Amino acid sequence: MTASANITATINSLEFARKRLEIHDTIAVFRLTRLGDLLASQEGELSYTLSGFLDEQSKPGLRLAVSGELVLSCQRCLGPYACAVDAVSQFELVAREEDIPLPEDEDDERDFMVASANMSVQDLIEDELLLALPLAPRHDDGQCGEDGSAIEKILRESNSPSPFALLEQLKRRG
Repeated sequence: MTASANITATINSLEFARKRLEIHDTIAVFRLTRLGDLLASQEGELSYTLSGFLDEQSKPGLRLAVSGELVLSCQRCLGPYACAVDAVSQFELVAREEDIPLPEDEDDERDFMVASANMSVQDLIEDELLLALPLAPRHDDGQCGEDGSAIEKILRESNSPSPFALLEQLKRRG
């Protein structure tokens, strides 16, 4: 069964998995409020598919695939950096947090999630995007603005060895 859902929707994750339901939709980037501080632009939208399934042992699970592009700030030149997103996550649903295996017992290829009668689809998407984004987004070497990084430019132009003087110059530019 396939459905298109309002992103503000909540699902009963166990029922969703057991019935093997699926949602295909898009979400506007501006709706991802927890990502706001990481983004250089809130334009655009991402596509996502949320699928419920039962594995070979009839354990319920969810699979989330999110794709599109987010515009982050390059940590080298501080300019906009288009970051392609193609995240796929799969979760085995458990009844209680105590049912999640301890890290030393856990298989690295399996992720667990506590089942919920009111799981927010948007929160799940945002959680996975936060994990999928690079820690220090930056353009490939040679792809930053014509003058290179803002910090490198200030260092070249500076006559002062003081890091505080450099910070003051950087503050005036920003």
